[in-house]
Amino acid sequence: MSITREIYEGFQHGEFNRWDAVIAPDVILDSPALREPMKGLDIKEGKVVSWYIAAASYDLGIYLWERGWPAGHNRRPKPIVVGIERR
Repeated sequence: MSITREIYEGFQHGEFNRWDAVIAPDVILDSPALREPMKGLDIKEGKVVSWYIAAASYDLGIYLWERGWPAGHNRRPKPIVVGIERR
């Protein structure tokens, strides 16, 4: 299975642990203000090392829906980054 297919299938089924095999632990995410969610992936030694994605996390869902592609629903993955509440 291709790297992009493994990422897609893991997302589709809410099996995000599948990404460990194809995404480097120190992957660099670049989030330009564009509407194309998956502008590109840089791959080295069989793993994604940088991923150019859309500015908002909802853009991927909208991108898939607008094209009639299937997408996972009601997925609630654990946050990768959690903010700190400051007052």
